Amino acid sequence: MNDERFSTAVNVMRNVCNQINNESENVEYVVLQGLNQDDAYARDASIIQKITEFYDVNWQGNADFMHIPDFEQTLYNCHNYPIIIARDRITKEIIGISTIKYNENVNCLDPYYPFLGEHYFSITGILTKRDNPFRGVGKKIYEIIIRSINEYNNFYPNTSLTCVIDCRNRNSVNAIYEASRVINEDGIEATPKIVGFYTVTDNNIMLEAPTIVIRINNELINMQRENLSYSNKEDLFSSLFLELINYVGNDNVDKPKVSYDETGTVSYYSLFRDVSLPIINTNGTELGNDRVPNNDCNVQIPYMLRLVMGSNEYA
Repeated sequence: MNDERFSTAVNVMRNVCNQINNESENVEYVVLQGLNQDDAYARDASIIQKITEFYDVNWQGNADFMHIPDFEQTLYNCHNYPIIIARDRITKEIIGISTIKYNENVNCLDPYYPFLGEHYFSITGILTKRDNPFRGVGKKIYEIIIRSINEYNNFYPNTSLTCVIDCRNRNSVNAIYEASRVINEDGIEATPKIVGFYTVTDNNIMLEAPTIVIRINNELINMQRENLSYSNKEDLFSSLFLELINYVGNDNVDKPKVSYDETGTVSYYSLFRDVSLPIINTNGTELGNDRVPNNDCNVQIPYMLRLVMGSNEYA
């Protein structure tokens, strides 16, 4: 992501966060790279370590639902992508976070979103604090991102917004749906639709559940959501795959685009017609794979944040 696009994204997101903060009493939302120089986080040489530890401690659900970044990955993300943080207004404790990654399918095609020539942001790693007393933080982060990329398109048109979610992750599916519904009520057209899904295999054995790929379309949301119930069968991943295909429509699934990376064989299945987000009944298919914190952050401090100064253009 070049400096100009990065600065524009940070400034736009900071502007949207400031608008949202006017409505919030206990929680404030900030863009990590858009902080003032005198902010406590901007002066904290261990902030990268604290973010790494936040991810490590607070995700103890299904290990497949979220890829937890180590210190090196967190450091890279903080330098290269906008990061939105929800924090307690008084104590400044982190209570929610998301990295908004950016990619261009120009010189190299992303195997997890193989649309040639597309410029897009991807919502990743939305996580809220365990036993968080403030409700709706994850949904509000989704809302901030969607509003921001809608505004970002005024400067860089035809920039898509995507999100990849484990097909069983009903909380994330519901959060992005509800965030979009609120935005639509403000007259902004933003509808999350499933545009495809992918599998990761090794020697034709599925290594994880299918992952749905969601894109935010510029249209009014369709309030009709169909039910998708999974079966907790012995061959779990294959069962999930077949039930997902049944939901999106067997005749609606294109032949897979197959590629390879360090995780295994990636097969991306495009849909001929976008599909509305389902109401998911997991039937316990997400249980039994709880992640255990590793308490090893590979600390390398001090590190100062890459800050983007504000612009009157966004005031």
